[in-house]
Amino acid sequence: MAIYEYHCKKCKKNFEQTYSLGQAPRNTKCPVCQKKSDRIISIPMIKFVGSGFYVNDSKASPED
Repeated sequence: MAIYEYHCKKCKKNFEQTYSLGQAPRNTKCPVCQKKSDRIISIPMIKFVGSGFYVNDSKASPED
């Protein structure tokens, strides 16, 4: 499941909807005014947890 963000053209509200990956429509109805809303691009929130994810994994070693 993925969270998609939308912006209503009429009432200017932003809201989120959850859809399966790749199944989100470009336009959906605003939950406030029921008018057409456009999907907007937002920065994904990602967090790596657990062993194996280290700050120095993607950096060159100082000896290089």
